[in-house]
Amino acid sequence: MYSPQLLDHFYHPRNQAELEDASFADARYDRCGDWLRLFVRLENGRVAEACYQAVGCGAVLAVGSAGTQLILGEPVQQARQLTSQALEAALGGIPDTKRHAIEMFLGCLRQVLDSAPLIT
Repeated sequence: MYSPQLLDHFYHPRNQAELEDASFADARYDRCGDWLRLFVRLENGRVAEACYQAVGCGAVLAVGSAGTQLILGEPVQQARQLTSQALEAALGGIPDTKRHAIEMFLGCLRQVLDSAPLIT
């Protein structure tokens, strides 16, 4: 059901923490109660730090881990262009019934990049 890459991010999550003094956005999937909070700090036009907290299925936890890895250090414009296909590829695929996890992450990412102050 889950790929080795997704399981690796689930069992060994990266960047799973609260990031103080950072911009954040929340997403909830009411159908099953999954919740994701994405923290981002921008500096010099780049994603200087990215962390997440999540409660839910393994896919939500894995997407938070993989997603933060993909945007860390990226210019803001590049981070804005993260696609569901890129996230899915980083996870080695994701079951159709768990695709909401990707949409939750991307929704948080758009929201937080729109609201985060750009520190130079």
